[in-house]
Amino acid sequence: MSVGETRRALITLRNASQVRLSGLSVEVTVDGSTLEFTGVDVNSRPSTRADSNARIIWTPADMLSGQGGDVIRQLWVNVRARSPSPSATISVRATAAEGVTAQAAAQTQVLAADIITPPVLPPEQGQVTPPPAGQSGIGQLTGQLRISINHFNDPTVVGREIRYGVRIANQSNTANRGVKVELLRPDGARLANVSREVTEISPVYLADRTVRLQTIEYMRPGEEIYYIVVLITDIPQQMKVSARVYSNELPSPVEATETPTVINSGS
Repeated sequence: MSVGETRRALITLRNASQVRLSGLSVEVTVDGSTLEFTGVDVNSRPSTRADSNARIIWTPADMLSGQGGDVIRQLWVNVRARSPSPSATISVRATAAEGVTAQAAAQTQVLAADIITPPVLPPEQGQVTPPPAGQSGIGQLTGQLRISINHFNDPTVVGREIRYGVRIANQSNTANRGVKVELLRPDGARLANVSREVTEISPVYLADRTVRLQTIEYMRPGEEIYYIVVLITDIPQQMKVSARVYSNELPSPVEATETPTVINSGS
């Protein structure tokens, strides 16, 4: 990102333990000389307060145990770059009344606003030597695109958000161009938000409830890309949500499906 630019960061709190966590407090900080917070998601405002432009305190609701289904809390924050830095850091520290503590950090490079980084042109199409098995995080390349979709909160309740992680990987030993990532929305569900890594993106709505999350111009061998998709459903149902990916080099779609349960409040 560059000086003056604002991006959204997603903070996810997950309870993988076997006990309910209460009295949660999450401290989100940045180095105020390089980054500053400019806001939080409107739905999270009642549970957040800002001590300064560099520190936010978030008090999410209690979290059920890992067996209870409702095991994550998420917070979107808006972060603005103030000055150049090779490694501007966002830090997160979470505590619970049960004595649990966790912390994490993410870094980004901030460029001066008047610096234009020339684009790195991709190599010519053709055979590329793949990385060793396991180095790319997806094991041996198999000559195809791969996609997976996972939902985070099942069952969910009518009118509440249900989140999905959509991961695509280029397992081909050649670059893929024009990679299209699409989602098929079920009846009675609407798309609330899509982000790639921590950056919100604008999807394209196609026919037959199909949403194109993104068209990726160039994807290296072994490269992985991760999306978070948020849907809201208005009717109780056993939903079927499908995602697919295809490219100029591999035009036959590869698909993945999830079937989360949506229940009425109080069911």
